Formats: sequence, structure tokens, C-alpha cells
Amino acid sequence: MMMNFRYTFLATALALVFTTGLKAQTYMPKVSKDSLGILEDRIAVLKATLKLHELKVKEAEEEKDVEKLRIKLIKANADSKESASKNDDLSKKFGTGTLDAKAIQKIAKRAKDDMNDAQKALDSYDKQKKRVEDIRSEIRVEEEKLLGMKPLVSFITHR
Repeated sequence: MMMNFRYTFLATALALVFTTGLKAQTYMPKVSKDSLGILEDRIAVLKATLKLHELKVKEAEEEKDVEKLRIKLIKANADSKESASKNDDLSKKFGTGTLDAKAIQKIAKRAKDDMNDAQKALDSYDKQKKRVEDIRSEIRVEEEKLLGMKPLVSFITHR
């Protein structure tokens, strides 16, 4: 009887050890397929939100460049006006015959250069504003996409 008890105990112990090993390797998913789809949709929404925020940061950087170019444009316009007024003063003095040709050429060249600089500044300013407007239109498109993507997230807990 003692021998029979030992074999029974040994068989029970071995069965317990093997069953524990099998249970340790069994995977029980805690997420259903429906909630997995919801989580994937939520990830897509988060990616779209991230893209939207990146575009807004880019817009702010471009807007900063627009402000720098606006300041350059104001300065170039002021220089151009100053050169034009000097040129007008020279033309008035030229009527009296008190100026030489070199001074007239120098001031006329300066006025022309200032006018060209002002035009270049205006072109750069317009291009930069166009870039900002393009980014803003991209932001509007992304916001519209995002409005249609908002899934309802519901987590199912298994107890």
C-alpha cells in the first residue's frame, strides 16, 4: 500500500508539473478584435494630430520669417524714398548748375540700387507670405481630416 501511495503521489506530482508548464505557455489575449480596431483608429488619430501640430510649428517658423522680411522691406522702402528725395534735390540744384556730373551719377546709381533692393525685398516678402498661406491651407485640410477621424474609444476590461 505504501508503494501504491508513492506511485500515486509521484504520478500526481508529475502531472501537476507538466500541467503548470502548459498553462504557463498558454496566451490569453486581453484585447478583443473590436477593441484592437478601435486602438488602431486611435493611433491613426494621434498620428494625424501630430502631423497637424508639426504643420502649426512650421507655420509659426515661416511667420517669423515673414516678420523679418517685412522689417527688411520697410527699411528698403525707407532707403528708396530717401534716395529718391536726394535725387529730387539734385535735379533742382542741377537747374541752377551748381553740381558736377559725377555727383549726379553717383546719387542716381544709389537711387536705382535702393529701388532694386526694395523690389527684391518685396518679392521675397511675397514669396514667404505665399509659403505661409500654403501651410495654412494644409493645416485646414488636416483639420478637416481629423474631424472625420475621431473614434470613440472604449476599453473592455476582463475580470
